[in-house]
Amino acid sequence: MIGLCRALLCDPDWPIKAKESKDKEIVKCVACNWCLEADSRYEKVNCCRWPEGSLAAPEPFTPKAARSGKIKKEDR
Repeated sequence: MIGLCRALLCDPDWPIKAKESKDKEIVKCVACNWCLEADSRYEKVNCCRWPEGSLAAPEPFTPKAARSGKIKKEDR
C-alpha cells in the first residue's frame, strides 16, 4: 500500500480502474515530487496532474483531463 501513495493521490480511482482492466483510463503519476515537496513544507498536498486550481481529483478523472505534469521552477 505504501508503494501506491503517489499513484493513489494522482488518481484515487486507480484500484477500481486496475481491477476492471481499464488501464488506459488510469492517470499515471509522473514522479515529479510536487506532492512530496508540498508535504515537506507542511502545505496542503495535491497533485500537479489535477486540473489547475482543483483541490481533489475530478470525477471521472481520465488521462485527457490530466495536466501534463511538467512543472515550471517558479511554481515549485
